[in-house]
Amino acid sequence: MSRKSHFLFLLFVFLVTTGLSAQDERTKIKVRMSSDADASDKLIASRLIRTHDNSIVVLKAKATGVSLMMIPIVDLEYRLDLYTMDKIELVRSIEPNLRSSVGQTALEDIVMFGGKPLLIGSQRLKDEKRFRLLWQEFDPRLTRNNAPLQEFASIDYAKSTKGFPFMGAEAAPFGFMTKLSPDSTKMLIYSPEMSTEDKQAVHFFMVVNERMETLWEHFVVSEVKGTRSALLDVEVTNDGTATAWVKNKFGNRDVKKGVIDFESRIHRMGPDGHSENTFKMDGAHYPVDVDLLGLEDGSMVCAGVYGSLDEKKDKTPGSFIAVWEAKGDRFEQRGHFEFPTFGKNNDKLYEEMVVADLLRGTDGRFHLVTEVSYSYQSTVSSGTGGSRTVTKYVNGDMIAHSFDTKGNLEWMSTLPRYINTTAYYLGNSQAVLFDDQLHILFIDDENNIERRKKGERLEKGIDAKDCRSMIVSFDDAGKYRTKIVLVSDKNADYLAGTGVFQVDKGTFFTYGQRKLGSSKLVPVKVEFSKDSR
Repeated sequence: MSRKSHFLFLLFVFLVTTGLSAQDERTKIKVRMSSDADASDKLIASRLIRTHDNSIVVLKAKATGVSLMMIPIVDLEYRLDLYTMDKIELVRSIEPNLRSSVGQTALEDIVMFGGKPLLIGSQRLKDEKRFRLLWQEFDPRLTRNNAPLQEFASIDYAKSTKGFPFMGAEAAPFGFMTKLSPDSTKMLIYSPEMSTEDKQAVHFFMVVNERMETLWEHFVVSEVKGTRSALLDVEVTNDGTATAWVKNKFGNRDVKKGVIDFESRIHRMGPDGHSENTFKMDGAHYPVDVDLLGLEDGSMVCAGVYGSLDEKKDKTPGSFIAVWEAKGDRFEQRGHFEFPTFGKNNDKLYEEMVVADLLRGTDGRFHLVTEVSYSYQSTVSSGTGGSRTVTKYVNGDMIAHSFDTKGNLEWMSTLPRYINTTAYYLGNSQAVLFDDQLHILFIDDENNIERRKKGERLEKGIDAKDCRSMIVSFDDAGKYRTKIVLVSDKNADYLAGTGVFQVDKGTFFTYGQRKLGSSKLVPVKVEFSKDSR
């Protein structure tokens, strides 16, 4: 990729033998970051969509306060940035038009639905004990900014919350997100936990068609006051049926020996009503974290990490896979798989392992990536003689799995690391499939590449600022090769984000940052291609 001399020039190509044909085919990978990376920005990227053949739009929001798509928000400050898809150049930016004669509008999400770029907004009407959901079709090239907001739902929540309003300021977003059905004809709008002033944990779900007509809506309310809940994942099928996995937490710790202080409820919702059940594993095992993957035939795959009642601490000794058949009424376990042990005596079990990605290839195989991931509070010097408390994030070992079409494990591969960051969007692994081969993007100490090859123990707690951006590529046996990317004579840039967005076969976007944790989050383009020789 070419840039003017004062722009970042990055082109990193590496070749990895795939062994998929008699020819010597190699996978070529090109990683480029937008030249806009040198700019400063107080807004954080929260969603990226493709709006036109050569246009992508990034939603930016202010970072402090209540959450929008995992982004903290303190005030209504939003921006849409338009980039070219080929050269990743910033074309223009606009502030969304959120004017309304009724209440203050919070921006929740942007999405491509029905072939149109849509903005999804909300309004809190506490006195009436309801909230409004609004949509707006915006210009795919951001040349106009005068489209009106249109209401597609007015939700009365008094019955579901016993009349108690939701926590949050009048102008604060709820954190609504969107997800499309596999055929893109239905859109699910769903919320994270929406706590009421009576300390009730509530989740909201709604499905609309391409005309933005409501097909159904439903509240999921915890049965015990003071419960904290988390929506682990949700999927919607082509007929508009949604399946949500909600984890209700009843105590400060997830597990004590022999006692689980949380429960997992699987909610099935649709135009015909709502049902719920629990998922029980064999023996002393129980689910800790999951990802769901809806398939075209209406079936659904669940892959996750499990804990054990036999352990004293919050151990996560392995993974599992389950399937909800198209005409089934619950998830059926297909198998569980122990993670390798580690440590000096090779007797330690993993703690705080979570699901990072669940992907399905065109060949029908499934790929699961789990990683150690947690946060903690730390007291640091403020530089003026005082101290302040900050949240630190740890990203540790990654374990990649490959399953055949029936859910049988083909291989499991461990990739050790242990880094610290100060932002939730740094350090996460991000997995993609190209030509049915698994690749993982992440940051790590470059010295760990050789340490992993030699089987040496890794240094713990490496600061992310001392890391480099990398991609590992797996072959059909689970063996991998590592390559450092996003480096040049002038800069070493950092991959960021919590997931990868695919725009074409072999073309993906995520985010990157030049000054770790402080500079502008800009698009990073990752391109895969086959090179036969």
